[in-house]
Amino acid sequence: VDVMLYKIDLTRLCKEELGDLKNCSCHISYLRFDVDSHQFKPVASINCSHKGFYNFPEKLPPYTNALFFEHNHVTSLDALCFKNSTYTNVHDIYLDYNQISDAAVLDNCAWFEGFRVLSLKGNLLQRIPVFAFVNSFEKSHHATKLYLSENPWICSCRFMPRILKLCQKYKLIIDQKKIRCQNEKNDPEINGRFLMDLTKQDVCKTKEVLLNNYEIASIVFSVLIVIIAVNFAVDYYRYKNYGKLPWIVLNSPFF
Repeated sequence: VDVMLYKIDLTRLCKEELGDLKNCSCHISYLRFDVDSHQFKPVASINCSHKGFYNFPEKLPPYTNALFFEHNHVTSLDALCFKNSTYTNVHDIYLDYNQISDAAVLDNCAWFEGFRVLSLKGNLLQRIPVFAFVNSFEKSHHATKLYLSENPWICSCRFMPRILKLCQKYKLIIDQKKIRCQNEKNDPEINGRFLMDLTKQDVCKTKEVLLNNYEIASIVFSVLIVIIAVNFAVDYYRYKNYGKLPWIVLNSPFF
């Protein structure tokens, strides 16, 4: 009787109250026993694949655990990371063959720190914020599967070593051996090759700029700070032990 009531409630939500889901398939996957209420609670999966969606549904049934959203036209992951989002407890999300080109929103995203399965195969990703993925993997105790293949990954000298290290360290990237590389300079020796078969030397054989302007400026300022600190320490030592004033004091018109 409980199962039938849950099924009726889910059908009502999907077909009547939640208009975005009227063309989707909604199923009770299983019942889990809730220790606090001593009752069985439903766990639902929603399948909206091949339905022509351009955005995520605004609302899902409150006990949705898995969303299948493959072969649509979604371009952004923003909906997963809104505060108090309907996706907070949706732990398995399949987004294969959409048009997602940017994953930067997953940095400091609460959903991404508690996900279990995320599939992004066949999208338009060229790069990802590797540090955000490492942060999520280290914090999450539930993550089991991540799919990243069939994306046009740009294996540049700067990015390729980072994603390669990510794949080598975390085996939860299930399809890491299927990830293929592209090269901004259309290098035939890199284009189409599997990421796991490449080395840093393969990608960095040409003279590429390893540091951008901001990084170079940071290094220069760091060196200057060290030089100033050392010079101050030497002047202080000479003044304290020999009473000699620093050169800048002796030659400055303001002293």
